[in-house]
Amino acid sequence: MNRLVSFALKVLLLPIGSAAYHLVTGANGFVGRHVVYSLLKRHHDGNDEARKRPIVCLVRAEKVRAEKKYWRAQAENMRKDPAIIRVLPYDMLDGGTTLSDALECAIADESANKRVCVYHVASSFGPTPDPVRTARNNVKSAEDAVSCLAKCSELHPASRFRLVLTSSMAAVRATSQSPLNGKYYTHNDWNTKSKLNETNWGSCLYHFSFAQSRNIHTSKHK
Repeated sequence: MNRLVSFALKVLLLPIGSAAYHLVTGANGFVGRHVVYSLLKRHHDGNDEARKRPIVCLVRAEKVRAEKKYWRAQAENMRKDPAIIRVLPYDMLDGGTTLSDALECAIADESANKRVCVYHVASSFGPTPDPVRTARNNVKSAEDAVSCLAKCSELHPASRFRLVLTSSMAAVRATSQSPLNGKYYTHNDWNTKSKLNETNWGSCLYHFSFAQSRNIHTSKHK
């Protein structure tokens, strides 16, 4: 893991409580695996309090079996209890159904102590046959994640929820804009230059999907 990713994860994984139930969408992707690995590394098992903080990997249904095997091996290599890791099916295009199911499981699990944190990492990346639809799907996925947590917050007011969305510089800088070293970016710096069109995935649609996804998260929490 490079220094930039390592630093980003230190900020990303700020605790929301001593006994949080962590869910990671897209847990089998590049960033997703780093997030899960960091959560597992920070996990202190061997006591009852630690068992109240399971890590749930949300992946495509066809990946569940392989991911269970993968994370069991990782946990054993780190001398962690494999039971800490749970793997559940997830579909970022099902309107939030599988994420809602996972959230309800978290609420029903009394050991979670009613603190839930979702790290929404899942997204489609790279050129596809229909890049415009891919960009729209990424935005819709983020919108569904926000809606799911908002609904759960209403249904379970005694519980605490936190949603963390990851992104590259695409959310705040268009292709024509160079990153500004030392600048602390906020929601006031959203990338508004990248537009939805069919010209080029890398220079436009990729940036558009990330900027719009993160803007949805912010606007719905004002």
